[in-house]
Amino acid sequence: MKKPSELRSFSGPHFGISIGLADGRLASIRRTRDGAQIYADDGGDRGLRACVGGIPRPFPNRGGVDSWRCIVDGRPADSVFVGGAAVYEGLEQTDLGDALQISVRQRDGLWRFVTHYIMEKADPVLRMDWEIHYNGEDSQRLHFLEWKWADWAFADQRFPWQTDKGNFQTQPLRDGGSIVLWRKDDGEWWQWNLAPAPSRSVECRLFVGGRLSGGQHGFRGGGFHIGLSDGIGAASADIVPRWYASHHLHALGMPATRPVHNAHIYETFIGWRMIVGETTGTPPQRLEPYPTTEALAADLPRIKALGFDTIYLMPRQPFPGYTTASLTDPALQYGDGEGTGGRFRSLTKAIHALGMSVIVDVVLHGGMDHCTLDFQDGIIDSLPGNWGKNNHLAHSEIWRSEAPKQHPLWEAHPEWFCQFEDGRAQIGYTRAFDLRHPGFQEYFVQSLASLVSEYGIDGFRFDAPWWTIFAYRWKEDAGYRASWQAGAAAQLVSRLHLAVQRVKPDTIFFMESSDPFTCQPAHLKYPYAVQRIVLTQMQKKLMTARVAREALSYLRKVRLPGVSVAHWMVDSHDSVWAYRWNEKWLHRHVGLPLARAFAGLVAFEDGALMSFTGSETHMEEWFRLLMRLRRELPVLAHGQCDELAVLCDNEHVFPLWRWLDCEWLLPVVNFSNETQTVRLGLPSHPVVPRGCALKDHLDPAANIRWGGDGDELLVDLPPCATRLIGASHPVTERND
Repeated sequence: MKKPSELRSFSGPHFGISIGLADGRLASIRRTRDGAQIYADDGGDRGLRACVGGIPRPFPNRGGVDSWRCIVDGRPADSVFVGGAAVYEGLEQTDLGDALQISVRQRDGLWRFVTHYIMEKADPVLRMDWEIHYNGEDSQRLHFLEWKWADWAFADQRFPWQTDKGNFQTQPLRDGGSIVLWRKDDGEWWQWNLAPAPSRSVECRLFVGGRLSGGQHGFRGGGFHIGLSDGIGAASADIVPRWYASHHLHALGMPATRPVHNAHIYETFIGWRMIVGETTGTPPQRLEPYPTTEALAADLPRIKALGFDTIYLMPRQPFPGYTTASLTDPALQYGDGEGTGGRFRSLTKAIHALGMSVIVDVVLHGGMDHCTLDFQDGIIDSLPGNWGKNNHLAHSEIWRSEAPKQHPLWEAHPEWFCQFEDGRAQIGYTRAFDLRHPGFQEYFVQSLASLVSEYGIDGFRFDAPWWTIFAYRWKEDAGYRASWQAGAAAQLVSRLHLAVQRVKPDTIFFMESSDPFTCQPAHLKYPYAVQRIVLTQMQKKLMTARVAREALSYLRKVRLPGVSVAHWMVDSHDSVWAYRWNEKWLHRHVGLPLARAFAGLVAFEDGALMSFTGSETHMEEWFRLLMRLRRELPVLAHGQCDELAVLCDNEHVFPLWRWLDCEWLLPVVNFSNETQTVRLGLPSHPVVPRGCALKDHLDPAANIRWGGDGDELLVDLPPCATRLIGASHPVTERND
């Protein structure tokens, strides 16, 4: 910690900061109203530095192909960090009208850095932007910027589900309240690492790939925000909706004629796939729900009878798998293979004839060919277990027999891919598309719009828009920074969104991302295993029901307005393909009673439902009942939802509060294997008439009664039971 005489301090309405005048490092952050410390420099190896020079590290392989990643094992080969020995050069204070900006200049040899601390006046937000300039006579490759801080004033207890896929992270403070960290997306990707006691550190990386030349304009970016909240847990997210509003962030709009927010989505594929275990010694098992489009068409009446209204077609398995073989031939990508377009049209007609919709899975990261397979063979031992190494070993032979020697788009338009300076492709398990290239964007938009107009496709799920975040375009022929393609998915999908509005205005857009910027052109977002992880943690007694409710409420509050979640009803392809064999199907992992309880709670949340083919096994009648109630009860179909409104002190029981105007419903789930009798305190809105007759929509014989002074309910819950409590007669007028 620096001596007071070596510091210069600045104060805003919400934050105060101090800068060390010896090296220009941030010495402290404090809360203005009470002087409480938020951060203090511990004097260690901290501050801003840049990874420069070197080359993207090549993996040893027989194909002679360099890694697609710019960052492997921390940094590229032969690169160095600059900035650690920076010295202070000066600072300026600027009044921006709505904010106070403190700009600190530092120098490390030929490298100059400027850190801008921007303290907003209206909202309790501190923003950081960074500049980096190179003053040498040559040019240098910049890979990423990195900032490390330690000794934050975090409380010892960490909020257990702190982030929605890395965007908003929350940590309570020792002196009350919380900080919430996020970043405004401007095209480059980033990473947060927030650690509680004992390190109490914050680290962030900004992946800004490109070349810097002496005398030319350098790089400025960042957009890292620190928000100050008076709340903890779910209440700490109160600043996020205000930030969305101030930056005009919202979804592009929900189709008016299609109730996407309440869709029931059945996820499946044509073909077969080997489901492998955690190790290569685990015997693989073949998953083949529908060998042909005709087999799926024949099963559509059963799927609809379960309550599903949308078919979500993944790419054909095993080839092309989760790669792009074609953007223009849906039979090759999703159906029975090349040359079977008529059979694919027949499938979409059969789906529409039953009043159902069909969406297809669009793989954004690239295509497979023999070059990518050679690359994977070369790095096989470094691939992760189930979905990497074992997946490759189980399918590489069939992939090699069906994949082209070179991907046709690479042969025709190599400029549509991420490349090194010499023109070689950057490869992960696919040749990485350059999502920002204008030629590729035009082709992409025209191709997918034609699927809507010519094949009757009703929507798209966009897979892994962030997968190629490290695939920089080092070949300097596109007129934009090397790393800009990584954040281009939102721009690309937004262009498609506008194009298909002219063809089919109610086209569904479903994004595999929780990042609010990427989700702007989407109606639905893919939640990964959020509910499943939280609820199974509760089932394992690693998290109480109250903490689980806080976690899910927090994630609701940081969701981009206008975007609904497509909850995993039980399983998804990710859980079935990636989890260990005895955990792949939830009913095998936790048992059928708890799997039913999980499905019940998720079904009574607001948002869409999604279930992977086969997840309904042993639960067909339960699925049919849950989805029928979602359709028939307006409160479930269109009402609001709150995880924290109902008072409940039982650590095994999870209540929800659903309401629409004067109507209300109270879903309650027991996640224990023992009978629980719980007292539930009802919220004040909407008003529930004391002593009104009650019923359980799931079990008419359920024991539900009024308790206390008539302001709480007493409910008996058998092991793993689900209740859906409501008034026996709908309320037509408010009882004030």
